[in-house]
Amino acid sequence: MTNYTEQNKSEKKVIPAQVAKIISSIRIAVNRGSEDKIKLNQKVLLYSLSDEEIQDPETGESLGYLEIYKGTGKVIAVQEKLSVIESDRDELTEALVKSMTHPLFSPNFSPGFPKNLTKGNKIPFENPQVGDFIKPI
Repeated sequence: MTNYTEQNKSEKKVIPAQVAKIISSIRIAVNRGSEDKIKLNQKVLLYSLSDEEIQDPETGESLGYLEIYKGTGKVIAVQEKLSVIESDRDELTEALVKSMTHPLFSPNFSPGFPKNLTKGNKIPFENPQVGDFIKPI
């Protein structure tokens, strides 16, 4: 029978997971898998932490470390102790979102919208490093 302390340690281990290997600019392997309840197609955020702890200017209390966004992805492979995450951002979706948020957007007018983008051209993670973190979104 597992005691409370051992169970609590294993629960804390699950999230955040850490990047264990950079496979490519759009794929990373992380140190959590099926034994940590990681699921296929689960969406995650990739981030690192700032080097400097942020202090509240009024109280001096620690506010923690800034999370530096590096991209989003989804779990594409799960093994017992590791998982593979692939970037889920693609050029076409990003361009469409950007054009729809442009101040001149209208359904019939999209200035300079690139014509050669196709869904599936993945946008790489931003400088992924071994030791970066992932968490579910």
